[in-house]
Amino acid sequence: RTQFARVANNDTGQVALRAGDVEIPSDVDGALAAVGGLYALPLPDRSRPKSLSSSSTDVTVDVLKKTYNITGVQVDRDGHNQMAIASFLDQTLNPKDLVQFFSEYLPDLPASDAVVDRYVGDNQIGGGRREPSMDIQYIMGIAPGIWTESWYFAGEDFCIDVKRWTSALLEADSVPLVHSVSYGWQGDLSSVGCPATLVDSIDVDFAALAARGITIIFSSGDSGSGMPKKPDCADTSQYLEDTAVVGSDAMSYPWVKTAEQCCSEASGWDYPAWTFEPGNCTLYWQASGTSPRAGAKSGGDAVVPRVPK
Repeated sequence: RTQFARVANNDTGQVALRAGDVEIPSDVDGALAAVGGLYALPLPDRSRPKSLSSSSTDVTVDVLKKTYNITGVQVDRDGHNQMAIASFLDQTLNPKDLVQFFSEYLPDLPASDAVVDRYVGDNQIGGGRREPSMDIQYIMGIAPGIWTESWYFAGEDFCIDVKRWTSALLEADSVPLVHSVSYGWQGDLSSVGCPATLVDSIDVDFAALAARGITIIFSSGDSGSGMPKKPDCADTSQYLEDTAVVGSDAMSYPWVKTAEQCCSEASGWDYPAWTFEPGNCTLYWQASGTSPRAGAKSGGDAVVPRVPK
């Protein structure tokens, strides 16, 4: 048994129903690996992209092919090669966006190449959200004609959604050998309600999938999965009393309890600056006059950490 309480983020309008401690009968406890779906908080809204400089270059299929020297590839359209994307939460797809992408960047290919071959999991057809749309368009644009699936697990609990996905992969008799996930979480998982037991259970699934020869490619943050070196959030000696100039465009995380967790959130989402005071962690999209990561709270101003040597 447990008790539930409703929590809300006044800045973003996000609402969640969270459980307290769960009491489990002793004769059942030994058979459980993890309890999930009761503690999660919605991931912050990332619908607003960072502003790009006027010198930014459009990354098209042709640009990727030229950059990675992809030439002379002959696709075996009747072969057994298969690939897939995975998406979670509210990240739905609009098939019309894929058709438009192929029409604009790959106009010489047949219309059948702009069709997802199989949808798995929950109903994913809806508004074209940024993450799965980008993922499906570029994975199919680089390798047109290869059988492509979209695996989707909806909900408000990121870790439970991932667990449902890994469990479905392990239960299936045959799945694509390559899966692309265009976003993840690089930060303190407990801050979004993911208990350690559930994280460990997912890690066990990943190990089993690797043993079956399945490749999963994650990319998280605006800098991709190869994130730049971040300061050690546990090392408070990095926090200097230097004022950082931050913009007004920010996200508030009232559930974050410590400056260390706030630093982890900023690192996970690749925000350039953050401030913390008890009861509120604020992440900023823009900052100037700072080192790569701003830090704690000092007299109402952000402070800048030392850059690790």
